[in-house]
Amino acid sequence: MTIWRCDALEHVPCDLCAADDTRPVCTRADGLSVVECAKCGLAYLDPRPRPDVVNRLYGLDYFARNVTGIGYEDYFGTYRNELVRECSERMRALGKRISFRGLRCLEVGCASGEFCEALRSAGAEPVGIDIAEVAINQARARYPHIDFRVCTVESLHGVGLFDAVFCFELLEHVLSPMAFLNSVRGLLKPGGYLGISVPNYQCAKVIGCENWLGFHHNFEHLYFFSEQSLASYALRTGFSVLDVWTGAGTGRLLGPDPAGAPRAGALSAAKVLAHTLGLMDLCRSVAARYRAWVRRFRRGGNQHTLLMLWRKEV
Repeated sequence: MTIWRCDALEHVPCDLCAADDTRPVCTRADGLSVVECAKCGLAYLDPRPRPDVVNRLYGLDYFARNVTGIGYEDYFGTYRNELVRECSERMRALGKRISFRGLRCLEVGCASGEFCEALRSAGAEPVGIDIAEVAINQARARYPHIDFRVCTVESLHGVGLFDAVFCFELLEHVLSPMAFLNSVRGLLKPGGYLGISVPNYQCAKVIGCENWLGFHHNFEHLYFFSEQSLASYALRTGFSVLDVWTGAGTGRLLGPDPAGAPRAGALSAAKVLAHTLGLMDLCRSVAARYRAWVRRFRRGGNQHTLLMLWRKEV
């Protein structure tokens, strides 16, 4: 499947170390090539969509998909319950290291504002920004008591410094993670926190690139981060790594959970049996517990999503 025109692509060097020597990793399902920097190991697309092409991706079509493999089918509708669950999981993990009450917080790429609302409920003072006006309009309608703005990190002015900044499932979208992280650092107080989540490239290396969801969906992603590559970014941009978790399941297209959880097929079989025996309530309870178990963030592991907490060095 090819969804990109050849004249919409450009060659780029490594964003992390500026080297221009790569080794091939795989060809993604949309026809673009994933490579690793031969010097530092960062994985990224090369060639990749040009900046003007990338910037056009995040309109209304992105949140109500009309291009196969890019964006969401119904972000502002059926996906909302999933958003709330994801926010709860992130708050649970990060709350082990941060007391949110009283913190001035910024969420970059806040979309419809669910994490900002979770921060407010925990006693923080959140500001949410996003480049997608349609998303900010949704956020303002849902949570009118929170300060939401259509802007980038670079264009955010007049808000002072923050105790914590959060960017979830965002860094893989930006043209230069290095430039983005340097801009974020400038918005943080000394000793301030930065919470980041990204698809976990190490998951692909463990289960095989051909099996990883990250190479079959979300074709707008430009970078693929492991714990090691993100730790290198932290070091180069003046942060220290405080904690690391992985979660959100195995990231497999098909197959068993490597941690030994039941296969999805086993749950389907259980449903059939439950119908036969009149045990649907029990089956639903087991299925819900299974989904919660595989999605929860835990320290270590190689699950599909990588969550890290950094601190700005003084």
